Amino acid sequence: MIKKLVILMVVLCSVAFVKTAKADADNPLSVIPDLPSNQVNKQASWFDLLLGDGKAQELSLDLVNSGQKAITVDISVAPALTNDNGLITYSPSSQKPDASLKYNLKDYLKGPDKVEIPAVSSKKVSFKLKMPEAQFDGVIAGGINFSVENQASSNFRVQSLYQYALAVNLQENTRAVAPSLELDKLEADNSNVTLGLANPAMAYMNQLMLDLSLKSKDGKVYHYHSSKLEMAPNSSFKLAIPRKLLGQVPAGEYQASLTAYAKQDATGKYSYQGGHYDYAWKFKQALTISQKKEAIGEAVTIKPKSSLLPWLIIGVSLLLVFAIFGGLYYKKGRS
Repeated sequence: MIKKLVILMVVLCSVAFVKTAKADADNPLSVIPDLPSNQVNKQASWFDLLLGDGKAQELSLDLVNSGQKAITVDISVAPALTNDNGLITYSPSSQKPDASLKYNLKDYLKGPDKVEIPAVSSKKVSFKLKMPEAQFDGVIAGGINFSVENQASSNFRVQSLYQYALAVNLQENTRAVAPSLELDKLEADNSNVTLGLANPAMAYMNQLMLDLSLKSKDGKVYHYHSSKLEMAPNSSFKLAIPRKLLGQVPAGEYQASLTAYAKQDATGKYSYQGGHYDYAWKFKQALTISQKKEAIGEAVTIKPKSSLLPWLIIGVSLLLVFAIFGGLYYKKGRS
């Protein structure tokens, strides 16, 4: 009898904890753009459009729900940015756009904020595009973002289950525009040497390579070579370089030299590490790395929120066991 009760209690406890686990769902959403005749890159699966100043156009796409349940899709438009890893992103971000961004895509492309799609079906969605009245050379870059809401969230908050970004490039002409690079900031702390870089041109910057050297007063040189980075038009970012990648550079006074190369091209006039590039920039700046103690903060343990249901089941199970044992003991005493 006691053995059966123990087994029952273990099973109840196991069921209680299994109910707190979450299952991963497959991505139900597909986005299929209707590419118009003024598409520049015919091979692209995103909008790359040529349209005159002040002109208007309607863009459309199909949202396909391949899942067995209806979904709600949140839609937003955002400018292209460069994140702090040196990668281009087309998704909404708390990052502030660069001051050089004159034409923000979300001001010129308007559409619905939310769309409901029944199970195993599709819906046509339209956007209104109105080009700036002023003439410009270069690219307005951004993206249309789609995120599927998960209404079955355990904490009763709407959560994003799946996100998709569809890039949008707008041009008024096909005249080539060269990217530009500015060194906005060079600073150091206990852990990193940080480069603040900006591309104020209306042009993408691809295959960006950075070569940084720090020369101390006694002539010792510390080097860092980046992997290939990229920058969106009219964007900026802060690249944090761990000091250990510079050979554990110590505190002191340094002369920093930064050389940057972009757009790898077999016929490019700038050579670097066996490759050729069309663009190059050089910067020099004094840098002070101070000897500071790391800030010591009090450790705070944040306990994850959990449901009371598992503990309620365990408590009821224990009460049930005690009640049965008590009944058996009382019955034995009476006999």
